[in-house]
Amino acid sequence: MRSGGWETCTNLPRPGAFGLSAERSKTVAPRRERSRCIHEAFRPISRRSIVRFMDSGVLSGFETGPARETDLEDVVGMLGAADRALGLPPEPIREELTWTWHLPTTNLERDTRILRDAGAVIAYGEAIWHPDEGGPLDLSVRVHPDYRGRGIGSWLLAWGESLASGRGSEGVRSFAADADAQAQDLLRSRGYVHVRSGFTMRRDLEPDEDPGIPPVGVRIRRYEDADERVLYEVDQASFAENWGFRPTSLESFNEELHGEDWDPSLVFLAQASGTTVGYVVSFLFEMCGYVGDLGVLKSGAVAGSVRRSFAARSPNSRAGGVGRSGWAWIRRTSTAPSPCTRVWG
Repeated sequence: MRSGGWETCTNLPRPGAFGLSAERSKTVAPRRERSRCIHEAFRPISRRSIVRFMDSGVLSGFETGPARETDLEDVVGMLGAADRALGLPPEPIREELTWTWHLPTTNLERDTRILRDAGAVIAYGEAIWHPDEGGPLDLSVRVHPDYRGRGIGSWLLAWGESLASGRGSEGVRSFAADADAQAQDLLRSRGYVHVRSGFTMRRDLEPDEDPGIPPVGVRIRRYEDADERVLYEVDQASFAENWGFRPTSLESFNEELHGEDWDPSLVFLAQASGTTVGYVVSFLFEMCGYVGDLGVLKSGAVAGSVRRSFAARSPNSRAGGVGRSGWAWIRRTSTAPSPCTRVWG
């Protein structure tokens, strides 16, 4: 789970070219609401073909190898520099990396690559795939701004594509920020096609932010250990018809959910007529609060009210009181369809 001038998505490329339609782009008000736009691209891998990956002259003079726990701060620093060069707002990079590196399904030796020049990290590649879910391998590649244009990004993409082929993935899914036209061009040149775009939204909150009240007939309550299965079931139902959804087991769901920064006191469920109809999983990082996952079963006015109630109960309402910045990031949100309606949050 990085936007220029806080308004990256106001001038998007044409549809189908790593962009959204003009009707879906909008200017984000400065200071109060900020966002970054990420475009998602996919490249299929034929099971009958072999993706060959070899070291090349690109690596001459550079050290390469898998990431180690001791590399965390160096990688965070490089990713931060790459974001700043694109004019992207800060993100909780350290927390995201720590979570990913410590997932039971992540093998740093196999799934990560770092390039160093004179000891400094200049590029990072991450290739994550869950065999039990299937689908494409998620490949993230970032290069320090001082080393772009040297073929390093292409080398890391080839590494990830080779790994996907070797592990039996049906394809590779990669990502590029709206502000990063060079990365978008690189992905196109390697056969990737744009499949969708997503926004990470930010809102500054005040220490005395009004938490609001639930809509009529809906009760918001804190998560308890006994809610483990119902949280899983609402998650799976909420996202079942979203593009790219892959069912997962309860065990795998919990392994990812209960990683770094998991705090059950920041998880809430919504109930209506005695049924759980929605949930939100939040996190409180050093730099911001984070609305990680938000899913609601019913569409329409009730669903919108539930989403707004959840947003008001994110950890940010307490952030100002403990010296936090009070940001609210939303990473993953969905509303499951009613019989005749499909809503993408």
